Amino acid sequence: MAPLSPQLAAAVVQRFGAARVLVAGDVMLDRYWFGEVSRISPEAPVPVVHVQRTEERPGGAANVARGVAALGAWSHLVSVVGDDEAGRVLARMLAEEHVEGLLHADPGFSTTVKLRVIGRQQQLLRIDFENTPHHEILASQLEAYLKLLADVDLVILSDYGKGGLAHIGQMIAAARAAGKPVLVDPKGDDYERHRGAADPQSQRIPPGGGQLAKRTRADRQGPGPARTPRTGGLAGDAQRGGHDPVPRRWSGP
Repeated sequence: MAPLSPQLAAAVVQRFGAARVLVAGDVMLDRYWFGEVSRISPEAPVPVVHVQRTEERPGGAANVARGVAALGAWSHLVSVVGDDEAGRVLARMLAEEHVEGLLHADPGFSTTVKLRVIGRQQQLLRIDFENTPHHEILASQLEAYLKLLADVDLVILSDYGKGGLAHIGQMIAAARAAGKPVLVDPKGDDYERHRGAADPQSQRIPPGGGQLAKRTRADRQGPGPARTPRTGGLAGDAQRGGHDPVPRRWSGP
């Protein structure tokens, strides 16, 4: 395949800027604690991190929607968050990134947060806070998604396996019935739940990170849905491949 020329790349981005894209899926808040490590704890053989700086970034489907908006397209995000501080932080950041977010707040659900502790330019620890949203909120999310379909040109379903896409089969079927192309960004190698998405022979984008081997094995067994790359400020697809990235802007303490 011939390399993409700068002129063609610019033309693609310009055309994409006129698109209306609906993103649905699992959102999360990525938090980073950066610090110095100069000693080992006397309580256990672990490093002591003196935190000096923190960062917060939209993660998961929120990061995909952010990337869509960064390319100039109209980006609308439908997802579920908790009625908590992390959910409000996500809503604020998405508004700042020009993403029109329809985030359904579930009082019994905690917004997914991934906290990474980084010292000496290395990730030392990741702590995950997550649970599954309730059925009633997911039904409301599906209803909002169906109402928005008529006004969009493309659907992206970002599936991190956190329970936010419990109705993904209905979402794909409704988009196909409305004549909207659907791209799925799946986690793992169970593609049956994504069947019916965009032509598996078109625009297959190879994944990165630790998922490559799994998805290659799945490709040998049969076709799956078209895939989208990870977008935004974090490095590639490594978010879910077992190698949690450091934000690119970070130059290290």
